[in-house]
Amino acid sequence: MKLVYADDFNAPLSISPDGQNAKYPCHKTGGGDFSGWQFSNPSDDNKIFEQSGTFMRIHASKKPGTNGSSGIISSIRGDGSGVSVSIPSYFECRFIAQSAPGTWPAFWTLTKGTIGMDRNDPEYAATAKAGCDELDIIEGYGGYGRGNPNSGGKYCIVSHFWNQPKFDWNVEKGPDGKPNPLFKPSNTTVDTMEFGGKGSWSWTFHTYGVQITETDTVYYFDDFEVLRHPTGPVSKSQPAWFLINYAIGGISGWKIDLNRYGNQTDMWVDFVRVYSGRASAPTATPDRGFIFDKPTEIRLACSTEGSSIYYTIDGSEPTDKSLLYQKPLTIDKPCTLKAVALGEGLKPSQICSAEIAKARTPDAPASTVLGLTRSYYEGKWEFLPDFGKLTPVSKETANTIEIAGNKKQENFGLLFDGFISVPKDGIYTFYTNSDDGSRLLIGTRIVVDNDGGHGDQERSGTIGLMAGKHAFKLEFFQGSGGKALGTSWAGSDLVKQPIPAEVLSCLGE
Repeated sequence: MKLVYADDFNAPLSISPDGQNAKYPCHKTGGGDFSGWQFSNPSDDNKIFEQSGTFMRIHASKKPGTNGSSGIISSIRGDGSGVSVSIPSYFECRFIAQSAPGTWPAFWTLTKGTIGMDRNDPEYAATAKAGCDELDIIEGYGGYGRGNPNSGGKYCIVSHFWNQPKFDWNVEKGPDGKPNPLFKPSNTTVDTMEFGGKGSWSWTFHTYGVQITETDTVYYFDDFEVLRHPTGPVSKSQPAWFLINYAIGGISGWKIDLNRYGNQTDMWVDFVRVYSGRASAPTATPDRGFIFDKPTEIRLACSTEGSSIYYTIDGSEPTDKSLLYQKPLTIDKPCTLKAVALGEGLKPSQICSAEIAKARTPDAPASTVLGLTRSYYEGKWEFLPDFGKLTPVSKETANTIEIAGNKKQENFGLLFDGFISVPKDGIYTFYTNSDDGSRLLIGTRIVVDNDGGHGDQERSGTIGLMAGKHAFKLEFFQGSGGKALGTSWAGSDLVKQPIPAEVLSCLGE
């Protein structure tokens, strides 16, 4: 395997809320932040992330009157760009963190799933149903003494195979109650005092790693093998990406008691490295091109040093006999661009695809009035329902997109339907910020998919539009707890801003 990514944190950090114009997002990509002291955006008065010497410090604190803040970095962004690799691969990270009641340092990987996929992609549904592999390389639950989980320097390793049937090798006993000879545990507790220098994860720096191959997934502590089991099918078929976090309490359920430390604590990360025996998949910029009155330009790149990119524009699978990428591509017809990276001594990369389409032409609605048709529904959902099959409780024309004024405060849904007036030809990015799920469509195309039960999070999508009025639909559902809904757009001389009421309309009576 070759080193395909390394960060020694010896230069200024590059972190932003969603990872745009930065190296790392500071939230769990795909949603699901889980820390009791919330994973928060860095700011001038709350320096959660700091580069010091050759280390990254993640600082968790709870100021009076706040819920506390802590930090996480993800290696990929919501659009799928960033660092992810296919097997065979190896991930490692070296760090130290304080062991105190509630501290929860972790280094882990997730399979990529549908992150970055277009909801209209024919492979989307199958990928979404495949499940997810989560490899917890280290979960260090802090606190010493009775009643604390990792007293003495122990830490946990767990392989989760979410939304997948139990594997034969992971069943401890057979139907007859006898031990299963194929059984391999997928979790263990490592006592750091039994290896090498006999130092706890909170006393000194250690390196934690996982190797994922076609046959085995192997965990390491300072190069000592500490757990091995067969590799899950999702890890074999999907690339994985990494996360480093310093959570405080949260879904771990362990008590938080940091008063004696002034309600603040640090994790220091020395490095993170990623190796792969396969070339990294090429990236296409943009990953969706749009043709207006002139051809569009697509650039291809690969992060694997020394690799070459081969591509096709007829939808066929690229090989070393396909066209060699040498300069930006100029494309004047709708097509599916596919690219593969090949490198000496490496397996071929996964195939990268980019759709090139004509910009959407405007609709020609009859007379319209300002506002959107707002339909209100009641029900309990975990994901957005098919509103077209439901009867709304009420319907009205709304001048703004907002969720206030409903009969119920929980378990309801909203559908905003009408048109959006696009000022000029161009590529537009739309955003929804919601708690819980939302989805934005232009015509029949899903542009922003922010579905599912989750906290306040933003998702975006891009589409090429000709000037004029385009069919616009915004779907939203609220489960329980907090709620929020907002929309923004950017592009063609528009800086990112809330969608103004004056560009929204619906059919008149």
